[in-house]
Amino acid sequence: HDREMLNEVCTHILHLANHNLTLYTGNYDAFEKARAEKARLQLSAKAKQDAERAHLQSFVDRFKAKASKAAQAQSRMKRLEKMQPVATTIEERVAPFILPSPPRPLAPPLIRLERANVGYDTGKPILRNLNLRMDLDDRIGLLGVNGAGKSTFAKMIAGALNVSEGELHRDRKMRVGWFHQHQIEAMDPTDTPLEIVRRAMPDAAESARRSKLAQWGLGYEKQETTVASLSGGERARLLLNQVAMDAPHILILDEPTNHLDIDSRRALLDALNDYSGAVILITHDRSLMEMVADRLWLAADGTVKPYEGDMDDYAKFVLDRAKAAVSKPSQIKEEVKAVTPEPGKGKKNEKRSGPSPSTLRHAVKKAEERMAQLTAEIARIDDDMANASISNPKALEGLTRARAKTQTDLDAAEAAWIEAEETLAEATA
Repeated sequence: HDREMLNEVCTHILHLANHNLTLYTGNYDAFEKARAEKARLQLSAKAKQDAERAHLQSFVDRFKAKASKAAQAQSRMKRLEKMQPVATTIEERVAPFILPSPPRPLAPPLIRLERANVGYDTGKPILRNLNLRMDLDDRIGLLGVNGAGKSTFAKMIAGALNVSEGELHRDRKMRVGWFHQHQIEAMDPTDTPLEIVRRAMPDAAESARRSKLAQWGLGYEKQETTVASLSGGERARLLLNQVAMDAPHILILDEPTNHLDIDSRRALLDALNDYSGAVILITHDRSLMEMVADRLWLAADGTVKPYEGDMDDYAKFVLDRAKAAVSKPSQIKEEVKAVTPEPGKGKKNEKRSGPSPSTLRHAVKKAEERMAQLTAEIARIDDDMANASISNPKALEGLTRARAKTQTDLDAAEAAWIEAEETLAEATA
């Protein structure tokens, strides 16, 4: 369900719809464009066929009773009978998310933190020295690696955790809607969506409760189904809509898309863009973060602070931190000591052995040619697979095996090329 990963990794998309499989070449964005174009062409072809059918039927209706035109009318009737209807793509409807906006804005700021500490044990804060402000129109993306304190921060804003030191200022009238992934795991497996809504809407009519569930994408047949029988996406949809039903001033969404498919994620994005309250978003879904958040905060080093970079900067920040954690100072010293040459034993005193540079350059060139050959072969197989998916599906199995073997050969050729390059670099250093 990770759109960014599908775009970066996939070379083909296999789409299952209406009991049929269709193979598309390219990543997910290319698939969406190709699918939309296919649907457009199908609609255009259907419109043309409908117009032709209407024209033929009109002729038949006018002249079938006339002896002089009977042969022509009969001919057109046969054409109508042989005409195969153009199949059109049936789009599956994705129910929208209902995130009602707060009816009356509160005076800013909604939240103000001054030198605040928060944690679970006395004297052991998880987050320290928090100095932050949040207004009604803020869309905050909360970044941080696992264990950095993002969920602790969300609990504090939601009112489930008090600050141990410092000050947290908030309007008493402020309503907070808080969704977190552990709510899904904590649901009673014997409960039903209808019972959940009955508790949330105790004074409403039964028809209003069922209508509410239908708006959330849970039809009549799902409303009395036990939670244990609902999919993860259906549970997430139920809880996301429920936490927002009172039109909160702040929505805290902690990993809201973990159980949602790509179309449902888009529906959630649309709902968040229409929602006028404040949002705190915690997610590993980069595309959702980039589309929703207009400000980034970073949980790191025992605190939360505004982050001035973008998502590319944050990815680099995480990688640099990970590398620094692996390369500890003691290890670096050992590595430096190991590669430091002894006095009088520099490169000039080293006797070279092994193949000559010219031989190594030839090996590098041959490896590059082999890689180019195999890459072209894979591209040819990919084209054959794309065509076979439409004209000759039985050939796909053999093509898939051929592609897998060619990919294995390409991996081996690439490994040989890397080894040849490294050997050449050492020989010419």
